[in-house]
Amino acid sequence: EKRLYFKSAHGLPEDWADIRDIPIGDPICQYTLVGKPVVIEDARDYPDLMVNPSVSALSIGSYLGIPMMTKEGQNLGSFCVIDRKVRKWTENEIATLTDLTFSAMAEIELRAVVKQLQAERELRETFVSTLTHDLRSPLSAAKLNIELIQRNPADLARLPKVLNSLNKIDKMVQNLLDANLIRAGHTLPLQLQEGNISESLVKISQTIPVPSRVKLVSMIDPDIHGVFDPNALERLTENLVSNAVKYGDTELPITLSLTRTGNAIELCVHNYGNAISELDQSTLFHPYRRAAGAISSGIKGWGLGLTLVRGVAHGHGGDVRVKSNSKDGTTFTVTLPFRAS
Repeated sequence: EKRLYFKSAHGLPEDWADIRDIPIGDPICQYTLVGKPVVIEDARDYPDLMVNPSVSALSIGSYLGIPMMTKEGQNLGSFCVIDRKVRKWTENEIATLTDLTFSAMAEIELRAVVKQLQAERELRETFVSTLTHDLRSPLSAAKLNIELIQRNPADLARLPKVLNSLNKIDKMVQNLLDANLIRAGHTLPLQLQEGNISESLVKISQTIPVPSRVKLVSMIDPDIHGVFDPNALERLTENLVSNAVKYGDTELPITLSLTRTGNAIELCVHNYGNAISELDQSTLFHPYRRAAGAISSGIKGWGLGLTLVRGVAHGHGGDVRVKSNSKDGTTFTVTLPFRAS
């Protein structure tokens, strides 16, 4: 934003060769930021360049610069050549420098892809390790209780413990399957039905496990009817509230609200605590991604909860957004149509 860096250069005089960066307003390369080649055959023909410090410092007589554009249209800078003499750049020279620029960009983007693949591999390895650990606990509990029942068939009080463990495993597997479905670009299958969304959300808020030290405040507009999937809405709400419990300030309340907004409803979950950075917000709903604050907290997670939240919202024809800062806290807002189709 403020400086230009010579990442690779040949033939620069001293002290330019040592400094390798200058204010963004000084170099001619700034003119390639518009995204088009800059062809200057005689710098003396450009009054603005006569007062440019880099022109006199480098004794620029002529200049040819090709913008280094990514596939997304971001301009990283300029691939350029400078001649101390006035010269007419030929079409062949312009084409050659353009080819070299494309080659440089191909190398840059290849390195970016390799770095991304390495990061995804590390992410998968971490996820598999966490998945194995998380599945082993309820499996071990179910196996132990079944063995105890085999020894004493009359000890039927252990059956609910077995069922609870199996339900945990089923929930984990379902979350994993749904996340992969979303990642593949599919919509989550929903079981839609007509009902009172307000009543359904009140029941959900009362069944979500919240520690006694955390206060959950419900602000639900009564008697909102519509077509929705109550089980999917329960998963969505539970994920948002659970995240607020895990990562929010334990001394301040969590607020769950449901309001009407025109032809849609807005479900909001707000908590105070450490803000989510803008960088993390951009990837927050991607599968297996966790915010830096969530990772540093030491709290284990798969990075699937918010992926499922967005999947449920999209399945209903709605969307989800996040707003987070240190002053106002963090709010996740899910917008859903009254009648999902």
